[in-house]
Amino acid sequence: MGGHIRAVHAGAPRKVFDRLAALDPEPLGDQGGGPEQRDHQAIDQRRRMRAHRAGRQARDHRGDREGDVRDDERDRLLGVFDVLAELAASAGFRGCAFYNASAEESTGTGAVAEVCAANRAWTRELFIGLARDAGAHDPEALAAQLMILYDGSTVGARMDRTAGAATTARVIAAALLAAATA
Repeated sequence: MGGHIRAVHAGAPRKVFDRLAALDPEPLGDQGGGPEQRDHQAIDQRRRMRAHRAGRQARDHRGDREGDVRDDERDRLLGVFDVLAELAASAGFRGCAFYNASAEESTGTGAVAEVCAANRAWTRELFIGLARDAGAHDPEALAAQLMILYDGSTVGARMDRTAGAATTARVIAAALLAAATA
């Protein structure tokens, strides 16, 4: 794993990184080339890992009836905030590794910026997909609201050193989802 990528993941709780790595169909290793080439290979690897994970989650959460699917999809969307609360309650929680790396990277270019932007885009697409699957009338608008809520609750959990912001965010997300699907 390239030095830049390692720096991005330095703040991530080990158990989370291990869970993500376990879903990777092709474990990341030294794939040759110089540091810049390895960083780009790592970025591509992360994108494949995320696509694989998203596809697997979608397949794992399908029900037989439309109502069951909608309930499962609502639970999946709100589950993002449950996971955040779980992470925020852990002893070593230092916030989002991508937010932290982005704040430390002064130029806004290079491998760190690219990985952070890719993660941000993936998170946005995750919320759009979850909102669509949950039946939101305007999935992009709901996803934009959820991104702000997620950002704020992540920072709040980090600053307050408690899961309170994430649990509050889940309640707000449920209200936003109810309004978006009414």
